[in-house]
Amino acid sequence: MLCPLGPRVRIHESFAPAGVNVNAIHRIDGHTIRMRTYERGVERETLACGTGAVASAIVAVANGLVSQPVSVVVSSGQVLVTRFMTTIEGISAICLTGEARFVATGHLDPEGLV
Repeated sequence: MLCPLGPRVRIHESFAPAGVNVNAIHRIDGHTIRMRTYERGVERETLACGTGAVASAIVAVANGLVSQPVSVVVSSGQVLVTRFMTTIEGISAICLTGEARFVATGHLDPEGLV
């Protein structure tokens, strides 16, 4: 369901002009959520998104779905663990841990940096 819905939410007029990443989550247990991400720029579902994992964990905790630390199972099957502090001023001291992998390399054309 993420693939048909993701592009429509990503470009919705509420998020114009830049659009947004779209994260869908569901609760697995009291400390674990499953997250899927439709990512802008990629324009499809991606295997993981660290920013999305943190945002999803914050939303899940704020809505009483889970307690910290929050394990976020991403589409690659990896687990990202999030911790953060909530104060009256907002969210701080965010920590995200998990495996990082190189999936591609590239080269920048200096003329393209103008």
